[in-house]
Amino acid sequence: MTAMWGGNASCVKVKRAGMNMTTKGVAHAQSLIRRVEMFYFREHRAQRGLSYPTPWDEIKIFEKINNNVSINLYGIKKIDQSSPKCKNYHIFPLRIVDDEKTDHFDIILFNDGEKSHYVYISNFSRLIRSQSILHGHAVYFCKRCFTSFDQQNLKYKLNGQLALEQHRLICGSHKPILPKMPDVGTTLQFKSWRNANRHPFTIYSDFEALLFKTDEIKGTNSKIIQTHKPMSYGFVVKVSDDVPLDLVNAFNIPTSPVIHRGNIGEQDVAKHFVEVSRKIEQLLKTNVPITMSDDDPRRYNANTHCNFCEQSFNSIEKVCDHYHLTGKFR
Repeated sequence: MTAMWGGNASCVKVKRAGMNMTTKGVAHAQSLIRRVEMFYFREHRAQRGLSYPTPWDEIKIFEKINNNVSINLYGIKKIDQSSPKCKNYHIFPLRIVDDEKTDHFDIILFNDGEKSHYVYISNFSRLIRSQSILHGHAVYFCKRCFTSFDQQNLKYKLNGQLALEQHRLICGSHKPILPKMPDVGTTLQFKSWRNANRHPFTIYSDFEALLFKTDEIKGTNSKIIQTHKPMSYGFVVKVSDDVPLDLVNAFNIPTSPVIHRGNIGEQDVAKHFVEVSRKIEQLLKTNVPITMSDDDPRRYNANTHCNFCEQSFNSIEKVCDHYHLTGKFR
């Protein structure tokens, strides 16, 4: 928590959120952190193995000495692509505690060549808001991933502090991250168009089980009162209309419901599904040569854009596409 002061920090101004990094602001920050240092640090420094000035990898030692203290550490970096309100710098998390103690501090580590120093953040939301959102309303930020929650009333969704507390239940188990948005002018393009085609096979399945009463103790606070014993299962393979029926029959793929009853094990159930899946896999490797009608060449020559991605053939190669299971031109 002690500071290694040096360098010129006047290029960063975080008014009312951190310390205003003018000469007056640096003096104020120095005074504040020195008071924190005197209160928490000096009496333990010599005998507890802490360095002075304190590097940030020794913060965990400092917290161990002071059980009621927790510290979140953030870094700051210059960015090439500035936003309208945050011109040159972004704050990002370096070290986030899982549980904020009674005396909690959020601090920024500034580096200026060989010198560095810590700056106390007095209002975390106000500091981060300018690099995340453009409006000036009050918001709550997750200190681990910088997700924001405003006070807008939503009918089916929590807002404000309640939404943040719910978010922490999920985010708290993950490492701190800095969300990185694409540069202005860049686009995201979907290219795996072959994965957008509807799959010609769908398997629907269901299981039935009998409930048997039991009185088994599980752990120290739980008791099992019923167990499930499988008694039957069934499945049906739904085949798309454009798949030739003779091809389905050639690979012995069942199209009517398949029902199994009686004492069955997990291996037997898995065996039936794997068997059908492998038959479908082999069928999908079929590649019937393309067959074109008298009108298909005219349609091919008239097409100027791809039927799937809708891109112009001026930018991509034009080829004849056909359905491999029938050979039909499309």
